[in-house]
Amino acid sequence: MNLVEYHKSIGRELSDVKNRFRLLLGDQYNRFADGKHKESILKTVLQRHLQKNISAKNGFIRFDDNSISSEIDILLFSNDRPLLFENSDLVVSTPHAVFGGIEVKTTLTSSNLAECLDKIANNLEKTSEHLEKAYWSDLYTTIQSQTRGVSRNYPWFSLFAFDSEATDENVLSKLNEAANGNYRRAIPCLCLGPDKFVRFWSEHRKSISDTNPFTGWRVYDLKGLAFSYFISNMIWQDHVNSAETNPWFALESKEVKMIHEIPFRKETSNK
Repeated sequence: MNLVEYHKSIGRELSDVKNRFRLLLGDQYNRFADGKHKESILKTVLQRHLQKNISAKNGFIRFDDNSISSEIDILLFSNDRPLLFENSDLVVSTPHAVFGGIEVKTTLTSSNLAECLDKIANNLEKTSEHLEKAYWSDLYTTIQSQTRGVSRNYPWFSLFAFDSEATDENVLSKLNEAANGNYRRAIPCLCLGPDKFVRFWSEHRKSISDTNPFTGWRVYDLKGLAFSYFISNMIWQDHVNSAETNPWFALESKEVKMIHEIPFRKETSNK
């Protein structure tokens, strides 16, 4: 079994299907419809791989203070939780049903980068805050609160760009700015086209002997595997509690593919 080629085929599937819409319509294609088409492609692939108790639709989150999230291109939610509203492809959810959310971009550019990341960070922060409050009041939660700065299962809000024109350095800088020193705003995962994958690490050690654990974002150049790694990381967050990492990941270690990193800029005051 050629595991690398299998995972590359997932990426090729996403790339091939996204191009069919333009091939059919030529110069007459509508950019809005093209964007919705790409969201639909990613939703279809995710639904095929995620556990069956997780669904993916366009949606909003309504919070306890009566505020509403911005529109989320792909809202991932638990099927065993009630929804406030649902139709064929739109849901309104409470924070308790949220597994994560994905902002989908046809092309990520330097001009739309900051706004896009800030939108994701806002939704991540507010959802996490509401879940934390529910945990301390009810002793029941869908996230695991741990010591500040240690990895925890916040909802999986992320960015998926079919193509990216933004530089790696600019992406990392804007991620830190969007987080603003708050772990609740630290976006965990980004796919920047078919090759570049970005992951947030908290106290990450490359090996048992590593005495300098890293907290921050790292960019990996995965050569055709970024789409697959994005999906695999989403699956792995879905509580796949097993020591068996393969066949979810194509490479024995992606750390040798790391090309850029930026440490997380922590808060300067206690909150």
